[in-house]
Amino acid sequence: MRLMHFKLEFKIGRLKVELREEEEHGRDPLQIQFQQLQAHRMEQKNVAEKKSEESLKLQKKISVCLEVLSHIKEKLYWSHMEVQAKREQLAEVEAMVARKRDLLRRIQQARNSLQKDNMKLKERCGLLGNRVLLRDFEDTVDASNHLEKHLEDLKSQQAEIIFSCDRRGKEMETALKNA
Repeated sequence: MRLMHFKLEFKIGRLKVELREEEEHGRDPLQIQFQQLQAHRMEQKNVAEKKSEESLKLQKKISVCLEVLSHIKEKLYWSHMEVQAKREQLAEVEAMVARKRDLLRRIQQARNSLQKDNMKLKERCGLLGNRVLLRDFEDTVDASNHLEKHLEDLKSQQAEIIFSCDRRGKEMETALKNA
């Protein structure tokens, strides 16, 4: 009995050891799996943080790009408005130049007819002998010179306006190509 009791106690001790080993082996896979899950969760958290940071960077870039785009659109709008205003001014100046050109033509025709009349009168009685005709001739010449000078001024203004418009047009084309 004693021997059996001893054998049974030995068997019980051995079984306890086996049970502990089985529990340890049974816990280890769960712990390993738990640790793996925690490591996987940490990786996912890090990836999520990186994606969040990238998303914030992209949002900032998008907002900056939108701001630049709106600024460019506004500049383009005002440039178009300025070009339109300049075109209207140019049309007005061209109309005024056309009116003045017509007036100048009529004045030149009147001058030419007066010159012909003066030549006829000069041939008849001589210009130096008639002070009224001499004075009238001088006034006509002065008026003609004044009108010619005025015509030259108008032509130079027109040339400056055309040059300015061409230059702005080229600047606009260059700006549009660069944009």
